[in-house]
Amino acid sequence: MVCLGVPLCGSGAAAGLARWPAASLWLGRSADLLRRGCVTWPASVQVGMIAGASPLGLGVFVARFADANDGTVSVAETQTQALADHVVINASHSGLLFSAEAATQAVEFLDKGRFTSLQERLSGATGISD
Repeated sequence: MVCLGVPLCGSGAAAGLARWPAASLWLGRSADLLRRGCVTWPASVQVGMIAGASPLGLGVFVARFADANDGTVSVAETQTQALADHVVINASHSGLLFSAEAATQAVEFLDKGRFTSLQERLSGATGISD
């Protein structure tokens, strides 16, 4: 399974938004899960995470991001030891859905069980080998 920018460790933006009276309209039944996260799952399930690092999104108005983020979820919120692999790409939260790089990485993970590193992508693109 491949996740795109999922706040597995809980969402600071959701926690910030939850302080507003109308938050339940946006967060719905997922409010509690978004605030607390989901850092474990059955060991038989191999999960990869593609996180974004282009800080363009509405989350910046309700969360105080101190580190890399996609404008809605921080990279740190997407990381847990239970992941089989994790990669960060230059995309906003919504942009992850339309990113050619995210699609390529997802296929790579589903095919090989890991993402292609930046060094592997660069060496493949230039014909340089290790």
